[in-house]
Amino acid sequence: YVDYIGTAMMGNDLYTIRKGHEYTPSLVRIDSTGAESVITSFAHQVSGLRTAPQNGRIYWSETSSNGRWSMKADSRIRYIYNYGGRKKNISDTRSLLFNPGLNEDSSKAATVEYFPKGGSSLTVIDAYTGNEDYSVAAPEGLQLVETAWIGNDIYAAAVSDNGYGIYRLKTMGRGLWEAVLSPQPVMIKDFTSHEGELIFACDRTGVHELYHLSPSDGTLRQ
Repeated sequence: YVDYIGTAMMGNDLYTIRKGHEYTPSLVRIDSTGAESVITSFAHQVSGLRTAPQNGRIYWSETSSNGRWSMKADSRIRYIYNYGGRKKNISDTRSLLFNPGLNEDSSKAATVEYFPKGGSSLTVIDAYTGNEDYSVAAPEGLQLVETAWIGNDIYAAAVSDNGYGIYRLKTMGRGLWEAVLSPQPVMIKDFTSHEGELIFACDRTGVHELYHLSPSDGTLRQ
């Protein structure tokens, strides 16, 4: 069998991670006719893809085992152009950055930063240079998982003892968190945004189904 995960769109094409018994994990383009073409292969565990139509880049985070310490893992933010070429880093392994989410003009990436001693922060970096813009600690008792932008607000899916919830960081990193969807005993994954709505998969019914959440009025649609 074949799995297609972490899918994102750019123009009329889909970009996805293809893996299965007969395939090594690869970044694949699927055009409007359904034809597939491999852009690059992945040697390590990667996050979902995020596309930047302004410059043709595709971003993700990549986790790899540490060459010296078997129990330690490194993570970095990487990108490749949609036509292929070499994969490039915009962060190094000094910070454990995961799951980038791009703002509307693709100039900034909101990432989840984990710390060896525990805890997490939402860390915003420049999507071209990788320089840190600002970092805000997760609310008490929450572990951030994935991020998405709507306008100047950054949203994060986070997990606590009560389950997964969705939270908003308002006003460009001033540290003001508020709950948008209270935690529930479910799993939220593939968290992103599109046209002013948050889109994610949730297993509320026992299987993962697609949901749309409008932060402006709180409407949740399955």
